[in-house]
Amino acid sequence: MDPGTHVLAHGLGGRTDLPLDAVAAIAGGGIAVAASFAALTAAWTRPRLNPDAGRPLPPALARVLDAPALTWTGRVLALACTALVVAAAFAGPPATEDNLAPWALYVTFWVGLVPASVLLGPVWRRVNPLRTLHAALCRATRTSPAGRRALPARLGYLPAAAWLTGFVWLELVAPGRSDPRLVGTLILAYTAVNLALAWWFGRDWFTRGDGFEAYSSLLARMSPIGRRGTRTPVHP
Repeated sequence: MDPGTHVLAHGLGGRTDLPLDAVAAIAGGGIAVAASFAALTAAWTRPRLNPDAGRPLPPALARVLDAPALTWTGRVLALACTALVVAAAFAGPPATEDNLAPWALYVTFWVGLVPASVLLGPVWRRVNPLRTLHAALCRATRTSPAGRRALPARLGYLPAAAWLTGFVWLELVAPGRSDPRLVGTLILAYTAVNLALAWWFGRDWFTRGDGFEAYSSLLARMSPIGRRGTRTPVHP
């Protein structure tokens, strides 16, 4: 690889977005990975994801956060934001730098999901627009949200892992990944496929099949506050 080749950062930008020559990018990435593993080896000497760990929230605050009204408010807002992003993807300007959709997906959502989950718990499980749409479709068609058959236990979290692998490939490798029309199309495709699978396997599909919900729930196990048994400040 030519040392003068530019490597672009993640899912957004053109040739003016954080240009790095290949040697600097590879060296920086290698140092970051090595430092991360060294820090984990030194600091993580025993299991730290015990769901009973953490400082519980005051009961009054926990009751407010667990209130159904707050849950549905969050779900409606999340669904509305998702609809806005999709609308912007197709109806907004075609240029990435002028369109809301790529920035909302790759920056606000993908990057913001990590601190939100670590600090507040499994927020995406609480407000997941796919769960909201699935519940609405089940009510409209008078079908059971439990689905037609259980998701095979042997699959574990492999479906979620496959979705996340595909998304990371999209963000880092796929050509045209920041094109707003492509972003909108992929959001709609992800929604349609997951709703179809949830129709068959039931709402439990989202726990082990939706890559973003599974990722958020995993990160939430590191939340320093609010865990009591299997519950968190934003437990549905």
